Amino acid sequence: MALFKNIHALLRKGQSSMYEDLLTEVFADMFNENDLFVGFIKEFLEIPLVNPQNVSIDTQKTFLKINTHDTDSRPDLVIQFRESDKKYIIFFENKVESQEGYTQLERYADHLKPYYDNGYITFLIYITRYDDPKDVNIIFRSGVTAKFVQLIRSIK
Repeated sequence: MALFKNIHALLRKGQSSMYEDLLTEVFADMFNENDLFVGFIKEFLEIPLVNPQNVSIDTQKTFLKINTHDTDSRPDLVIQFRESDKKYIIFFENKVESQEGYTQLERYADHLKPYYDNGYITFLIYITRYDDPKDVNIIFRSGVTAKFVQLIRSIK
């Protein structure tokens, strides 16, 4: 029922980012089903999960700006979990009808750095509708802090 309340709230806003927000809410709800979550992680991140623990799924979580940033950052979806002695964090950014914000992925990479430095296995997933190739050397200008995965899904 929470999914429908979240979708209703998004539709009432009528913002241009509504499609991205809707996709985010669907993913978040879907990932609450352990089998779907584990299947996605195995398929797209190639992590052989068996029994993830302490799974935390947040949509539109705000990370306060770092000194070198112009703005705060708000990945569409942030997932944290553990399996045995490993800690994971994943940032998702969905782009269906809009383009990437100014230095958006670079800021997300910077926010992943403290997690990476504290032993987390980190991922930055960029889901786009159109071909929008990214240069990981630009995204990770301060050094690689996460595995970058770009998924391009054409919607017809």
